[in-house]
Amino acid sequence: MNTYADNNKENKKQQTPSAIHKKDNRDTALPVTDSHLSSVAAQLQLQEIANNSPQVKQAFQLQAIANAHAALPIQKKDLITTQSVFQLQKLERGKLNVVGEHHSESNQRRGQEIDIAEREVGGEYWTENNFRIRETKSPGENAVRDTTGDPRILGDALYLRIVESIQYVYEAKNNFEKEWKHWTTQNLNKEELPILKGELQPLLVICKNHTLEANKLAKAYMYNEEFKTLPEFVSDQIVQMYKLLPETEKLFLILVETWKSYTLEQLILKKFLSSFNVFGSNIDILNIYAAQIGGASRTDTSKLRSYEMDNAADFAHDRIGVWKIGFDHVKDIKEDMQHNDTKNYILINREEFNHEYKELPILVEDQMVKQK
Repeated sequence: MNTYADNNKENKKQQTPSAIHKKDNRDTALPVTDSHLSSVAAQLQLQEIANNSPQVKQAFQLQAIANAHAALPIQKKDLITTQSVFQLQKLERGKLNVVGEHHSESNQRRGQEIDIAEREVGGEYWTENNFRIRETKSPGENAVRDTTGDPRILGDALYLRIVESIQYVYEAKNNFEKEWKHWTTQNLNKEELPILKGELQPLLVICKNHTLEANKLAKAYMYNEEFKTLPEFVSDQIVQMYKLLPETEKLFLILVETWKSYTLEQLILKKFLSSFNVFGSNIDILNIYAAQIGGASRTDTSKLRSYEMDNAADFAHDRIGVWKIGFDHVKDIKEDMQHNDTKNYILINREEFNHEYKELPILVEDQMVKQK
């Protein structure tokens, strides 16, 4: 999905409507409400099962470590300074190389990256969401590789991707409701109403994309080995989301058709927000389930995904190839997860990769340009 590593881009879409905002001298902030319900029973379950499952042990530890880091300032690394002291990390042949990327940038040059990986490393090339911690099938596995029914555990944990998708929708839903209530009571003229509709629409796009993504991922979770290896409490929350997501997706697709069919003035008269609130109520429930197994916020959940990726790469370090993940995840691993032993795999950030392979174009202000 990629959905996940380009967080900054999607955050920009959730800003207060800019053109209309000029009429109102008051700043209208779009707060994000974090509802994190801690569960002592769930933590005890996680601890009990951790000794028998490296993945679950890591998942339990991640929340405690992430919470500890939340209270501490993160020491930023200066790439320029680092380059002057240490040699930049390069791809290494015959090893697992985990490399940061800006998803939009890499999507536009994917073929070139695959060629470089084959030339420099050998083995395979995986995008963020299709790295599996084992290559071979277990006896009795009949599912086609890399389909919804493929049971092999993914390096980017499904349960956290589901949680993060729900958190994306929860934020966008809250922002839409807040902005609708504020701006539709401002006696806007007929020229301003279409502008407002256009500026509210990106929030609906986020709701649509991530609702559909969460539904798809929850279906995949039902077939995946995560269902068996994670604590029963975690899977119970995913099952509840799995039951509610199809109805939630259907509700939203109906809203989309209504949104497209009428002007904002007509939508106000038809009490569109009341219909949207039905969808929103489902998202509120889904977010309660998500909060019990993910981070306290979407940012925290993203960091938990980084820990899972680090754990997966350590576990599957004997796999040969290049695994591309979001640059924020590489940053998390470098800053917060490499305090002790040297990793069993090669970790390269986006800047190092781009600097080493000058033949690759790079993304500059939404345009792909050649490197000098």
